[in-house]
Amino acid sequence: ARVDVPITVHASPSRNLEFVDKNYKVRTVSFAELVRHCFATRDSAGAGDAAETWYFRSVGRRPKTKDGDAARELFAASFPALAADFELPRGTQMAREVSDRLHQSVLRVNQAGMRLWPHYDTLDNVLCQVVGRKRVLLFPSSAVPHLYMHGSTSRVADLDSPDLARFPLALAACGSGTEVTLAPGDVLFIPNMWVHQVVAVDACVSVNCFFERLPHDAYDPSDAYGNKDLPVQAAARDAALAAVRRQLSAIPDGEFRDLALQQVISTLLARGLAQPP
Repeated sequence: ARVDVPITVHASPSRNLEFVDKNYKVRTVSFAELVRHCFATRDSAGAGDAAETWYFRSVGRRPKTKDGDAARELFAASFPALAADFELPRGTQMAREVSDRLHQSVLRVNQAGMRLWPHYDTLDNVLCQVVGRKRVLLFPSSAVPHLYMHGSTSRVADLDSPDLARFPLALAACGSGTEVTLAPGDVLFIPNMWVHQVVAVDACVSVNCFFERLPHDAYDPSDAYGNKDLPVQAAARDAALAAVRRQLSAIPDGEFRDLALQQVISTLLARGLAQPP
């Protein structure tokens, strides 16, 4: 790989990168500088010596296609020498399905101790660990009401030790979590809509392959990162919210309206879209 190729990194004074509060700056460095910075300390025990935590996610440089689709980031296009050393397990059903439905493949490099903001993706993906160890905390979509979501991102920066004074509901979500530690050569399937947080145990290199479970036209054509809600999902949600607000506005404000709202929420959670008896 060319070591002088310019790239952009997230640089933060904190190990916990927060997307909502933007506690990082985006900086242009060379690929060689990225590797030197991230691998100066290989494990999290000494990562506190670094003045900044760096995180790199490859971003596609190809323009949008004529039909408006976001550029598909195949990291092979940006890093062909590195991509030549990477492939999904040959002859497996996973490799066939991912390759046939690939949305983008993403190269990630980060230093030890980095904790990435919790979020969900609209696309399924397989996380392939190449160098170093990485912990992944996973939560089903049923935990979303307790994770203080802002779009597809949780405001709770540390799901290992959430700030319960600010986010008391996060305690309920933690009980539904699953933890996995990936070593080099491991591959983890992350289902769409599962909230996940990644913690780098060591300086890490990994590749994500995002792929489409639904027909291609079901996804937002402007979705470059695989985390925008489906257009039909967003439209139905917004229409439902508008209808609920309109109906509840007829109820006297205060406890009456609050109770009616809680009744609607609890009924939907308990019965889904099934008609009440």
